[in-house]
Amino acid sequence: MHLARNSANWQRRLRGLLLVSLVLIEKEVVSQTPSHIDWYVNSTQAVISGFKRVYCPPQPEAEEEICWNTPIRVRRSLEANAFADEDDTGPYIVINVGVVAMIDFMEQARIASMEGDDPRCFTGWLDAMQRGFIVNSQRGQRGLKRIDAIPSIVSYARTNRLCRGVNDQSLVAAIKRTGSLYSKSVEAGIVFILLHEMGHVIRGHTKQPPTSNAESRRNEYEADDFTVLASARAGQNLMFNIETWFLVISQGSTIEWEKNSTHPLGVKRGLRFFTRVKDALQRSQYLRRRLGPSNADAYVKTIDRWMAPLAACVSSIHAGKQCEPVDP
Repeated sequence: MHLARNSANWQRRLRGLLLVSLVLIEKEVVSQTPSHIDWYVNSTQAVISGFKRVYCPPQPEAEEEICWNTPIRVRRSLEANAFADEDDTGPYIVINVGVVAMIDFMEQARIASMEGDDPRCFTGWLDAMQRGFIVNSQRGQRGLKRIDAIPSIVSYARTNRLCRGVNDQSLVAAIKRTGSLYSKSVEAGIVFILLHEMGHVIRGHTKQPPTSNAESRRNEYEADDFTVLASARAGQNLMFNIETWFLVISQGSTIEWEKNSTHPLGVKRGLRFFTRVKDALQRSQYLRRRLGPSNADAYVKTIDRWMAPLAACVSSIHAGKQCEPVDP
């Protein structure tokens, strides 16, 4: 029995989880085995190699040089984050395999949600993560070691009898049925993270760390803008991994949250990002030729559909009201 009819409920539940706890995810530890870690490291390094060949050459000369010369270090850490920084040798980017695992888990869960027999399996998985995030928040405040709060859907399925039919074999079969879409989606998520962090380096954010949350939020917007600009220059598809942007859009829910955060409200960030993407799809002749004018126009229509609820959500938040953003 397929769960396509339950996908809207699954998305609403996931959105609710993330609105409450996404701010904690970058500090979370993803549960993985050593063999999985090796796979994530090797896969990420392969993406990095292709990333530089595709995205560095089309940039202006000074930015291209920075792009080629900025080392990207893949760490075996299972913390779900990535960042740009600078030391005596110059700027560098770090991507922990935990953030790649997080993207992978989200994509696996999306695929598995179409394969299982009972939607409560997946809502239970989300609830388990939420409980883990809350426990870790409490443990962090007390200076205690965090627990592994982000299990894979298959790992969780072993603990829940409602998850009959969700196992390694069924998930592999489901992934195979998606063709190359699964691997491309995970790769797109990694590329977005790399472009964003490279944006921090090229825009000089690592040389002058922000002195306030407001400045940090401006830096985040600038790094997002770079991802769009760099992709358009390279003639690459700007429609990044949907799960990655689903996470971004779900970050924060009030103006007060934003004032105390180093990152902008997710819905504001998403609205700005998709506005930039739409503009590039309409104005960049090179990008339109690469994608095909009809495909570019189809993407614009899709973005318009996404932007309407995001804009309404931003207006509601500024009016002091709650909103539930519609995910892409």
